[in-house]
Amino acid sequence: MLAVAANLVAVEEIHPVVIDLMLEGARKVHGGAGLFQRAGEFPAPLDLDLPLSPDAERFYRASPSLLRRYVPYWLVVWVNRFIVVGIPLLILAIPFVRYVPAVYRWSTRRRVYRWYGELKTIEDAVRRREGDAATHLARLERLADRVDRLHIPHAYAGELFALLLHIKLVRDMLREWAAK
Repeated sequence: MLAVAANLVAVEEIHPVVIDLMLEGARKVHGGAGLFQRAGEFPAPLDLDLPLSPDAERFYRASPSLLRRYVPYWLVVWVNRFIVVGIPLLILAIPFVRYVPAVYRWSTRRRVYRWYGELKTIEDAVRRREGDAATHLARLERLADRVDRLHIPHAYAGELFALLLHIKLVRDMLREWAAK
């Protein structure tokens, strides 16, 4: 018997999902045995006049995935999107997420420790007895007021209290100097 082979043809720009759906539908409707064909002969990549798309090659080469056999198609699409987009994003995000606590700790402690430079300048001037004690005391009180307005999480309160104790130490040194 002499006959022409039937081919499914589509434009090159067709979306890969549509190719899978179209071939799966053709397989379900026309894949069984008939008068002129055995089961599984159509659709098949045989006797082609046009090149086969890579997506169609993948469809014929691999049987439908386990997910595709047992899960609704819309869910398979979402899982595939997650695999293609979500997993690489997670892989890229993991190193950043590891450093978030360290950056938070650094930024919180920095808010406390940034005042130590000014406190050290005042303390050095007091130890060397440079300038006027009243000027240094006023400067120290402005520093203490700014430190008192800091909002630091309870987990970092130890650093804040240490700074307040150092301010008190310098204040006591200044008052002792002023009393003499």
